[in-house]
Amino acid sequence: TKALKSKSRKAAIGPDGVSRQDLLNLPPAATSSLIQLFTDAEAGKPWPRQMLVGLVAALAKVPSATKTSQYRPITILPMAFRTWSSIRARQILRHLQPFAPPTCAGNVPGRQALDIWYHIMIKVEVAQYEQGQLTGGVVDLEKAFNMLPRLPVLQFLRRLGVAQPVLTAWAQALVGLERRFTIHQCVGPPLRSTSGFAEGCALSVVAMLGANLVVHQYMLRRYRSEEH
Repeated sequence: TKALKSKSRKAAIGPDGVSRQDLLNLPPAATSSLIQLFTDAEAGKPWPRQMLVGLVAALAKVPSATKTSQYRPITILPMAFRTWSSIRARQILRHLQPFAPPTCAGNVPGRQALDIWYHIMIKVEVAQYEQGQLTGGVVDLEKAFNMLPRLPVLQFLRRLGVAQPVLTAWAQALVGLERRFTIHQCVGPPLRSTSGFAEGCALSVVAMLGANLVVHQYMLRRYRSEEH
């Protein structure tokens, strides 16, 4: 109930037609049955198909977008599933926080991507003031969530101590997820995938953080300097 109340009153309604307010108005017995459904999924039982249907809304990144790369595909999943994924994602992010290096700002509780730009700005200002040299680089991965390989990321998270029941339910949801594009209020055929994580699911943020942590550790060991 607390997780539902934290969501916007205008939060998008999923393809099942159940809104945030509908879930808040459920009688206690129905809420308990819904929680039991999530418990069963974490125990390895299959998800109901209705929970794994998402409508994809393509949001334009720039005005007058015409190319695929200029759109961000957001998957609108059922509100109940989104609430479950939000609860589990917050718990996992708190668990992973001690593993995150100081330079990892995105998807970490208490930090934000803005911290990275602030850090870079300070470095540039100091270099300018001291008339010194500064070298750096920026890599922007388009459709980054869609590029993440599922099995390795889930294995990374398992090694990082994420609870197996949550990983089990998450993996089953990824396998069964059907995404349907919506264009001018018309819904397309179901599309499945074998890689990537849907933008619109809170657990996808966990997947990105897990990949970041592993890449960071790899870089430390692959390009270890003489000082370290």
